[in-house]
Amino acid sequence: MKRETKVQYSLSFSRKRRTILIKMDDDGGVKVLAPHGTSKNKIEEVLLQHSAWIEKRQTHLKGLEPPLVEHTYKDGDLFLLHDKLLTLVVNKSNTNKVSVRESILIVDSMSISKASIKKLIEEYYDEYGLTLYNKLVSKWIIQLGLTKIPYTVSMATYPKRLGSCSSHNNLSFARRSLMMPIELLDYLALHEVAHLVYFNHSRDFKNLLFYHMGDYKERFNTIKSLRLKIAHL
Repeated sequence: MKRETKVQYSLSFSRKRRTILIKMDDDGGVKVLAPHGTSKNKIEEVLLQHSAWIEKRQTHLKGLEPPLVEHTYKDGDLFLLHDKLLTLVVNKSNTNKVSVRESILIVDSMSISKASIKKLIEEYYDEYGLTLYNKLVSKWIIQLGLTKIPYTVSMATYPKRLGSCSSHNNLSFARRSLMMPIELLDYLALHEVAHLVYFNHSRDFKNLLFYHMGDYKERFNTIKSLRLKIAHL
């Protein structure tokens, strides 16, 4: 007797594909990409074969901390800085300035339009992040004995990754990473600095991480558990 899958999914075909690909969104939605002309029976068969993985993945996603609600950039809006919830207060002012006082994110702005407030907050995170990551990177540069290697640090708006080390030794970090606790940012800094030694994720690279941060795997797993929460600043 033929079994039918109970998985709900969206389906798209491509003449360029040779195999069936199953993808899952962050909200648990299943997408199937199949070669043009693939029968429904074949697609259902593949979904059945992967039903245990799909169920496990959906259960995992349900257990992750959800992201903040969409920003309004008005009084009462919520932001995260080092896993601390900040409440936005907007003041009409003759100057532009952003500051944090306890759990309040204060934005003084000459314009209180959504675009202006958004820009000021993003600039604040970038400036704050650049200062912080320069300190963290400098610490690990010294620890790893790389003081003779030229490098630069920058902030980026990566939608998926949290950090990067280019072939020109530019260490860049995602703005949204600042939503995480400082100990996780310290791991990110070490991770990218270690790429100045090993431009890969080889065993030697991982051994270097472990030597300088014995709990790096735990920090890495914590970052993975926060991926929905920090999906957007």
